[in-house]
Amino acid sequence: MPYRLLNRFAQRYLVRGTTPLPVVDGPGADPVYTADWLLEEAEMRGTYHLIEASDRRRVLLLDSGRLVFDEMPLPGSGCWSLLPVGDGSEYQYVVSATDPQMALSVEVGEDSAAAVLDLVMRRGRDRDAMWLVGQGSVADARSIHLRYQTSTGLTLLYNEVYPEQA
Repeated sequence: MPYRLLNRFAQRYLVRGTTPLPVVDGPGADPVYTADWLLEEAEMRGTYHLIEASDRRRVLLLDSGRLVFDEMPLPGSGCWSLLPVGDGSEYQYVVSATDPQMALSVEVGEDSAAAVLDLVMRRGRDRDAMWLVGQGSVADARSIHLRYQTSTGLTLLYNEVYPEQA
């Protein structure tokens, strides 16, 4: 079943971008291919693979402290563990299976004026490392009908809807 990862700090999703790594942003034009992931339990108990839903051969890995997006690792190894935040919410930390102190986090990039968010591994757990790991695909809510009263003189209206629950 597909999952969506929403970061609490940024209130943005972990999406598949055109860059070598996923980015933290709003889902793209086709949310099924940009915001859906497969969270597959590995053979090692309590560990998971975070797999791109549109290309199940590619997973998010931690390699010598760096995030890489590559082919599925060898069987028997899980890359990630999920730890409950413990504040009564449904948020969880996505941490390294081999070093639970290293958490998947977002941080404001160097171009803070453009509000660029980078995906990083950081020691310690805070709001930047809290993820809502939600089941279900946004593809289930493709038929949404909205009606607006328009004012005279309106030439263009553009709207996007990203349902959080289907």
